[in-house]
Amino acid sequence: MIIMNLEIDNFFCFRDFSINFSYKRKLNKSTIPYEYLEDYPNFRFKKLNILMGSNASGKTVFGKMLRAISNFIEYRNPLYLIEAVNFIDKKANFKLDFVSSNFEKKKVLSQLEVTIFKNTIERIEYNETILEKKDSYKKTLERLLNNQNKIILFNKKEKVITDKMNELLEKISSLNFYFCFPDENTEEKYNLKVLENILKTFDTSVIKVEKVKNVSNGFLVYFTHGKNLLIQNGKPAIEKDMLSSGTKEGIKIAGVISSILENKNRLFYIDEQFVHVHPEIEKTIISVIIDLIGKESQVFFTTHNLEILDMNLPIHSFIFLHRDKYITEVVYPEKILVNKNDRGLKNLAENNLFNTIPDVSLLETISEE
Repeated sequence: MIIMNLEIDNFFCFRDFSINFSYKRKLNKSTIPYEYLEDYPNFRFKKLNILMGSNASGKTVFGKMLRAISNFIEYRNPLYLIEAVNFIDKKANFKLDFVSSNFEKKKVLSQLEVTIFKNTIERIEYNETILEKKDSYKKTLERLLNNQNKIILFNKKEKVITDKMNELLEKISSLNFYFCFPDENTEEKYNLKVLENILKTFDTSVIKVEKVKNVSNGFLVYFTHGKNLLIQNGKPAIEKDMLSSGTKEGIKIAGVISSILENKNRLFYIDEQFVHVHPEIEKTIISVIIDLIGKESQVFFTTHNLEILDMNLPIHSFIFLHRDKYITEVVYPEKILVNKNDRGLKNLAENNLFNTIPDVSLLETISEE
């Protein structure tokens, strides 16, 4: 699944929110290959999306909304969406434009709109159109909106979906996605080489890492001080304070990269995995991920690290989020700046051009009392 556009209202903190992942200008040279659909060179999409903004600007909950939508489509359980509704006495709605392959392996642009009211999936609208070789996203969307074959389904029962809704969602399911959040533990299948290389980079006292026989998803880490540590399912089996906070994050990062190696063509949402990690390591990991992902992959990556803005990446790879009490605003730097060479993007962000620096005036008053 490749996401092109998403509109959200009354889910999580979002009110009349809209975000787009297409880009207009074709780049002669880019450090990110295949930012278009294979065999459809005019259908361009943002393959790497680095979301930045102050605390509580919506970066994490945007990922959780994407996950709720993905799980709803894949598993056809309305609770994934119902639990994400903000005010249950008001209608909640999302509209998602995405690209996938149909049963004939043809590329399809789909638009799915879901409305929820008082714990009921009240309405589902679905439309699709098959891509043509010279199509851009804009051209395909125009054809889709003029398509007279839109499916509209209604429902009156709480916390269930109708048989026709189930059939529709099953038709568009089989979406590949991966989500990683710092407050959640996932039982990853680790690639031994990846885990060892990352742990050795994060902690120079690590000598080697070995897979443990007869221990499910277990690895033994050997240190220069003579001790060793069992890691099982991504966590130390016994907490001995032998790993720094950054190294613990490194284990999760190893899980992310192992998952990419397992299936390169899917959606990845990697949220705040580098809080305690050196900026150079974070930048290198991003470069590695760019090298590893497949042609039909899309990556979402959240960070507070402004050093990332100095990376040699297309300007449209960066998206800034700003929240002003009730509204989350999306700022696209490529729409503000003419080209990358004019930007000094890090300097502009530090000077709050993108309105992402938090207001700290209340904190400053603490010392004045």
